[in-house]
Parts: sequence; C-alpha cells; structure tokens
Amino acid sequence: FQVTTVENGREAVEAARRRPPDVAVIDVRMPVLDGIGCVQALRRDHPRLPILMLTNYDDDRLVRECLAAGADAYLLKDIEPEDLANAIRLLAAGGGLIPGDLAQRLLEDDGSSTGGPPTAASGARPGALRVDEPTPPGPGAPAPESLTPRQREVLALLARGLSNREIARQLYLSEGTVKNVVSEIYARLHVRDRVQAVLKARGLLGDLP
Repeated sequence: FQVTTVENGREAVEAARRRPPDVAVIDVRMPVLDGIGCVQALRRDHPRLPILMLTNYDDDRLVRECLAAGADAYLLKDIEPEDLANAIRLLAAGGGLIPGDLAQRLLEDDGSSTGGPPTAASGARPGALRVDEPTPPGPGAPAPESLTPRQREVLALLARGLSNREIARQLYLSEGTVKNVVSEIYARLHVRDRVQAVLKARGLLGDLP
C-alpha cells in the first residue's frame, strides 16, 4: 500500500480531493472535523470510495452512526496488522465488514426488529455490510476436509451473515449448540472471530450458497 497520512478530518477531505485514495481509513475522534463529519464529506465527494472507520470505541450506537454516515467498515484498533491489511484489501475489492462481536449484536438487534439481517446503510456505497471477495487463505490454512460436515454447514451460514440465533433456527439446533460449533470452527481455522472465519471460509469453500 502507498499511505498518505493527515492530522485531522478536514485535511483528510482535502487530501482526497487532490488525490482520491483507493481506501480511506478514518478515526472516529479527530480534531477540526470529526470522523462522522469526515465520512459524510468524503461520501459526498466520492460516492464509491471505500471508507474504513478504525477506532478504540466498541459502541453499537457509534457503529450505526458511522454506517449511516456512509462508512463501509468499522474495526477496532486492537486488530492485528495482518488482519487490517486483509480488511483494506477486502474493501478495495468491493466488500464491507464490521468485527464479529459487533456484527453479531447488530444482526441480532436488526433481526429481532425486522425479521431479517440488516441491509446496507443508506449512505454507504453498494456492497457495504457484505463480507466477500477476501484474499485467499495463507500457507498452512486447514484444508476443507479438516472441517466436519456440521462445521462446514454452519460456516456457510456464517458467510451469509446469519446470526447464531438464525443459524440455530435454520438447522433446527439449539443456540448453545451453534455457539459450540462456531467455537470449534474458530479453533480449527485458527481465527478469533467470525469476520476472520468468513474470510477463510470464502477461500476454503469457494462460492458458498
């Protein structure tokens, strides 16, 4: 990556006008113009620019505000550098994501109120809130046959954005059983959350239903 750094939100907007980036990585808390205002300005100037919010704040309300402003992804700063690089590649390829625990809470909240998974935020570019087009799994990644049929079945549904509750309902399992299978998947794939699992799932399983 070629990286351009700025000191505040206004400088980010001006820098993007001079030379539109492939992906914008924006902090939520910035001087002069905060992250949400910066995202709104970037989205007006560059409707299809992938925008990643990178922050310390694990806050559902803030996630929703950022997505509504037009962000395509919301990640916490404790993410591993390699995972951040993969997330940026994913965004550049047209995907969007939020970390697994936040995604789970938002999916459950939206699913309980609307009867289904959340749709892309109104301000976001097409493709936001999808988890797709990942990089291939790295060396040493488990082969597909190392997963049990049940694990593969649950993993495919995770890749479609279903919550544990929705997976349990679809597979006629208890939610506790699904949580156990998800934990087994994490252990088998050597990942820590469902975003990482889905990234590997696409590489392992190809075009999932």
